[in-house]
Amino acid sequence: MTMDNYSGNPVERRKAEVRKRSRSIQIAGGVAVAGGALAMLTTATGLFLTIAIISLVVLGYNAVKVREVVNHKDQW
Repeated sequence: MTMDNYSGNPVERRKAEVRKRSRSIQIAGGVAVAGGALAMLTTATGLFLTIAIISLVVLGYNAVKVREVVNHKDQW
């Protein structure tokens, strides 16, 4: 018995992947907004801007992966 819940169903596997990546996008977006706001309000501007930029890179990476999964065409 495998540990994969969707071993026989590629559609469900892709749905789970989109859900996982969407949660990551939401978290990265929140971190980017918070980092940007803290960069404007505090003296540690460089630190918070770096955090915001890294979270935007993570957001972009996950958005590309979601787009790849959504645009996948099944070969039946």
